Amino acid sequence: MKIKLPYRYAVYAAKPCVANEERCWMNIRTKKLSEAARNNARYWFVCAINGDRRVFSAPAAELEKAFHEHAINVIDRGAASEKYSLYTDYKRGEIFSAVTQRDTQMVFSLMREPQGEGTAMKGEGTMLPRGRRFEPVRYEELSERGKEAYSIQKLMSLLADYGFECQRVMNDAWGADVMATRESPEEGNEVMLLQIKGRASGERADEHRERDLYMAIADPTSRGWYIIPHDGTAQSIIPETCLQTDTWESGVYRVRKLSAAVENKLSPYFFPWVSEEEATR
Repeated sequence: MKIKLPYRYAVYAAKPCVANEERCWMNIRTKKLSEAARNNARYWFVCAINGDRRVFSAPAAELEKAFHEHAINVIDRGAASEKYSLYTDYKRGEIFSAVTQRDTQMVFSLMREPQGEGTAMKGEGTMLPRGRRFEPVRYEELSERGKEAYSIQKLMSLLADYGFECQRVMNDAWGADVMATRESPEEGNEVMLLQIKGRASGERADEHRERDLYMAIADPTSRGWYIIPHDGTAQSIIPETCLQTDTWESGVYRVRKLSAAVENKLSPYFFPWVSEEEATR
């Protein structure tokens, strides 16, 4: 009976080993375990043998370290499906590197997980979670498209705290990523078109005349975002040396790093994250 798992990082066993019925054979993909370790995730071991279903877990980083120290056997080495081959005592949750009765050197002891609240059974042994477990993403590990989507969602979340309703712009000739609108008693409806920038960059003021375009730059310390009028900020944020470069003469500027001086000039355009306490006032 095959078990479908609700966990992102998991391995299962449905029958005991012939050589030692107290243990079951398990394979863990080396790349999958490394990915889980990088994400500070737990790895799950699900054993459903002879009608006895038990779930164990362990921090992936600790597992990977133990496998290296004890030289756990690797099968299909060098292939895309390269795996650690190990044996688990499915009643006690202890991992061994061999299946024989004589092998008493334990590699790792797993943590037993409680049953009932976290999972539910349905159909042919399929386990469905009542509440999914999610792990935070690591921005630097996302694809370029993933990084763009991540930044857009973060910016839209921040603008919502300031009363803006946001919509992603999928096809704009001027490179806008987000359109933000809100009702203002003083000025009527406000509209902003925003470009998300990995660093302060843009074109000379005359390049954006007659366009209400802004650039949004995430604060490196994650305190909030800088939202700057795209057509009137060059003189206020770019050091004098930058203004003498060939790129500036061609109408384009870039600031590779937000220095203290540049951040000070950008401070009037800073939008901090709104705390729960502030939001409920």
